Amino acid sequence: MPIYSPELVKLMTNVLDEIIPTIAINDETPALITHIATRILNAASEGHTSYERLLATAFAELSAVAKEKIPAEYGHQAPA
Repeated sequence: MPIYSPELVKLMTNVLDEIIPTIAINDETPALITHIATRILNAASEGHTSYERLLATAFAELSAVAKEKIPAEYGHQAPA
């Protein structure tokens, strides 16, 4: 298990605190927040330790999760 400095833990916490208010109220669940927090932790363990990079990772994960929830028929036009 990686060991994170107190500064990095604070940085990761700040990223999570910034991303949570951007989650749609109907989608904000403990499971989703845990999922995004885990992705932030994984990114940090891979060496991505800048605030900007961790925030980009969190937003990318949130976007990916949101796309999974959108039914395919909304993203594609039906064949003629």
